[in-house]
Amino acid sequence: MTKKKALLYIFLIVMVLDLLLLCLLAKNYDVIFLKKSNYLAPIILNIVVFFLVVKKSRGINLVLVVLSIILCFWLLIINLWTEFFHSFNYEEITSPQKSNVVIIEHRNSLIDQNISNYKIYQKKYGILMKELTKKDIIITVPYIFTLSQKEIFDFEEPIWINEKKVIFNTLEDRYKFNLD
Repeated sequence: MTKKKALLYIFLIVMVLDLLLLCLLAKNYDVIFLKKSNYLAPIILNIVVFFLVVKKSRGINLVLVVLSIILCFWLLIINLWTEFFHSFNYEEITSPQKSNVVIIEHRNSLIDQNISNYKIYQKKYGILMKELTKKDIIITVPYIFTLSQKEIFDFEEPIWINEKKVIFNTLEDRYKFNLD
C-alpha cells in the first residue's frame, strides 16, 4: 500500500468518525470521555490528519486544507479557552435500584461566582450520555447569602419517584426529569 493510499484511508476514517459524532450530537447524545475533555482528542486528530493531507496537496486543495486547519485551530481555541481556566465538574448519581445513572454537569460563572450553571444527562450504554435538560439551568444566588452547594442545587439527595423519574430541589425551583 502506498503512502498516498494509506493517507486517504486515514482521512476517510477520521471523516466517518466526525460524521458519527455529529449524528450523536444531533440526537442529543455525547460520548462521556470526549465531553469531559471538551472534545480535545477528535479536534487534535483532525488537525494532525489535515496537516498530513497538506503535505500531499497542491493548488486549490492546499488552500482548502489550510483554511480547514485555521478553522479547526479557531474552534479549538474557542472551545477550550474557558475549559482551561474554569472547567465543568461532573457528578454521577445512581438510581436506588442501580438501573439508571444521572450525570450533573455544573460550574459557577467565571465572572460572577453567584451564578451557577447546570445540565442534566442520563448515562446510556456505558459510554454515552443523553442530555435531559432543554437548556441550561441557571441559578442566581443573592450576594447577601452564603449558601452551600446542597442549598443551591441538591444533587446529593435527589428524589427518585421510580427508576424512570428523578426530582432535584434547587434554590429557585424543583426540576423533574423523565429517564428513558
